[in-house]
Amino acid sequence: MADLSLVMDAFHIVIGSARLTCTLPPLAPKALRAISRWQGLWDIAVATADKEDPVVSVMTKHGTEMCWLARKLVEVSVEGKEDAAYFQGVAHKSLVEVHGLVRDLGS
Repeated sequence: MADLSLVMDAFHIVIGSARLTCTLPPLAPKALRAISRWQGLWDIAVATADKEDPVVSVMTKHGTEMCWLARKLVEVSVEGKEDAAYFQGVAHKSLVEVHGLVRDLGS
């Protein structure tokens, strides 16, 4: 399960790099397919995981959320709807922009 969590972290790095280098639109179909396959593996891992392990409990909660965010970041970039404050810069001094992005994507 930790390995799958690391893979999702890597997806976020690739998505961020591709967005900043303007290569995300051509990468999007492959990225979305990889995220979908990851979700299938994650669902199997969660179903067979030890629910009593506190580390597993945290990972199962946040893994699905990170997958949702990765998918949304790709979809928003491809649709050209990058008008949220999060997309206007590279580095952020607070989590305000990230919180605003997640709030906007969730609605």
